[in-house]
Amino acid sequence: MKKQFSVTFERITEESCEVGEAEEQGFEFEQCTLSEALNFLRWNGNGYIEADEWPHQCPRWFTWYGDRDMRSGDVVNYSLHIPNSVTPSSRRRIARLIGCSR
Repeated sequence: MKKQFSVTFERITEESCEVGEAEEQGFEFEQCTLSEALNFLRWNGNGYIEADEWPHQCPRWFTWYGDRDMRSGDVVNYSLHIPNSVTPSSRRRIARLIGCSR
């Protein structure tokens, strides 16, 4: 499988939240397979999963909203970005696979 998927993150602190910005953001993986991305998200993504659209017709990304770290107060969210070459029906299958479908 081609390495076309990407995973991004944003870390939000209490201070950055007050001004409506992320403290830090960027790529966790710039090019990876779907399997590699889902393996990473299985261990690091927690919390609620949401797509960029509802109902799911042709979602472009899915976001895992993290829980607040009890020590630092930070929240880390991860997003799985789907390459343009993936068909709408395969995007909906990915939504079902990750549990983002009703």
